[in-house]
Amino acid sequence: MKKRIKLSWFTFFIFIFTLGYVFQNINVMAFAPNELRLTINANNTATLPKNFRKTTDSDKIKDIDKSVNLEGLNNLNISGSAQFSEKGLDIAKESIGEKIPITVVDLREESHGFLDGNAISWTDDHNKANKGLNKTEVLADENERLKKLSEQKTVDIKNKTLAVKNVENEESLVKRHGINYVRIPVTDKEAPSTEAADNFMNFVKTLPESSWLHFHCRAGKGRTTTFMAMYDMMKNAKNVSFEDIIKRQFLLGGENLLKNTTIENIRGKRAKFLKSFYEYCKANNDNYTTTWSQWIKNNPN
Repeated sequence: MKKRIKLSWFTFFIFIFTLGYVFQNINVMAFAPNELRLTINANNTATLPKNFRKTTDSDKIKDIDKSVNLEGLNNLNISGSAQFSEKGLDIAKESIGEKIPITVVDLREESHGFLDGNAISWTDDHNKANKGLNKTEVLADENERLKKLSEQKTVDIKNKTLAVKNVENEESLVKRHGINYVRIPVTDKEAPSTEAADNFMNFVKTLPESSWLHFHCRAGKGRTTTFMAMYDMMKNAKNVSFEDIIKRQFLLGGENLLKNTTIENIRGKRAKFLKSFYEYCKANNDNYTTTWSQWIKNNPN
């Protein structure tokens, strides 16, 4: 009888140990990040980047919906698109105007760059690579990956073997084409962080009146539309409703930022952020001396 009891306890402890091991490994498998893979976002062809649009093309909105308030839109001097290739950047620059001082606003948090003019990036299944990293960490990861890539003679991307000749980051390529550059990393599909919003505000306040901003993310949809709408709010919130600003940026060729949103999901949190940012812009009376972080602290939702 005693031997059976001892055997039962021994079996019990073995079971608990095994169960703990299994759950530990299930947890690791469930939350371990997917291995990043190198992919081409835009082939180096002389075509406009996908989802390219300019606020100076606002007349086309009238053909879609005449009820939308377009006040101030045509004077924003901003554009947006998906990630461009080197030749695609030249075509976009030509469309905007060769003599206009342009600044590219790079919203990508994921590590990316250019391989012989082709736009490349390291991505996971959800385009969340580098989520949780600050800007310094993002740039360090990106530079290290580009450095390692430049040391290779060939690279395999989607079952194709490409020769590695010229590798560079976006800042280098953009400036080489006579365009200014600023990086504001934002996680795909999510609301900008407080730091990202403050950095954007500080950047905008330093811009000369004649500047043109070109926003881009990977697809030219969520993050690009978000920041084009934020810029629109900064300039026009006192005269144009929140709904009209969101709608006109969508009709221009962006994403409908209020579609499929709930309080719980990430799109809902982004929509909530935009509504608060609109109220911040509408209340502004000091040329944005009061920062977004200061205002949100005094006006909690």
